[in-house]
Amino acid sequence: MPTTRTIDHGILEVKSEHKRPDRAETLKRAHEAAEHDAWFREQVQLALDEADQPDAVFIPHEVVMAELKAQLDSVTSYARKDV
Repeated sequence: MPTTRTIDHGILEVKSEHKRPDRAETLKRAHEAAEHDAWFREQVQLALDEADQPDAVFIPHEVVMAELKAQLDSVTSYARKDV
């Protein structure tokens, strides 16, 4: 789009015919992202604090994966029965 330049009292004024994009949606997304970031950091800190408790129980990765695989196998076999 063309740009208009005028000189008024020795000052060059540049006027663009480009419309300024709607900033409201951009600002809304930025605020939502900041809110989510704050929430996420809070959740991470809560988890770290919980893990630091003397009575914290840690489950080995292999146990968690085995339980997850059993759940997935159960769902998969159930879904195959419906076919």
